[in-house]
Amino acid sequence: MPAIPNPHPTLASTSADGEVLVDILADVNEGYVVNDQHLLINTVNATSVKTMLLPEAGSQHKIQPRLVIQHTNGGKESATIENLFGFRGQPKVDIEAHLQVQMDGVIGQFIPFNVEADANTDANRFTLNGKVFGAISHETQDSGSKHVSIDKDPWTMSQLAAIIGATTAECVTYNIRCTPPTVWNDTGIGHHSMFPFLGNDAQGHHIKGTWSLARGKPCPGAARIKQMDFLRNAVAQRMAAFYQRSGGHCP
Repeated sequence: MPAIPNPHPTLASTSADGEVLVDILADVNEGYVVNDQHLLINTVNATSVKTMLLPEAGSQHKIQPRLVIQHTNGGKESATIENLFGFRGQPKVDIEAHLQVQMDGVIGQFIPFNVEADANTDANRFTLNGKVFGAISHETQDSGSKHVSIDKDPWTMSQLAAIIGATTAECVTYNIRCTPPTVWNDTGIGHHSMFPFLGNDAQGHHIKGTWSLARGKPCPGAARIKQMDFLRNAVAQRMAAFYQRSGGHCP
């Protein structure tokens, strides 16, 4: 039996040495794992993750996560988990993310990972070989544009540590690669402006293959984009440690 109850089915089996995979992941990933409800939890510090599900969590399409995409709030004010939950919960707002990661490292979850969250245009939900996939979206708190430019506002160390923990748990659970995606619907870890608006076709519809319809939007900002390689490398190291003990291998 796992020391951690109700793990995601991917994490419920054991290694050749008899260790339950969810326990291995928690050990190498500072407590971050995914449970059988497709929710992030932290087994070391339960208060570091808050579950606040939006109405869309029970109404939008199911997906198989294939990507993890990093965003930044980019608002005039710095948004907490509660701020963003209230904003995204308004009937007139039809954009939502799976997670919000505060600058102090606390994470809020708004949508289960196996449910579509609409923050990435074509990557929200797409079909490959008859299977329905989608991207996991991480919104991240910033200082607010009244205080500092989005391009000069890096993730804090606490925030980056939380993003690494969440991303590692997602990549292991859903078999997502820790490398940058090569095309818009490839598996991997990317940032929102990685596949920008491609223009419109003759019928006025946007050309397929974009993560954002904003033109020139730098999300999550230059300072945070520079941190992406560090993020991926940290995730890769934790995944390697997990697979070394579990007997598996990186996707």
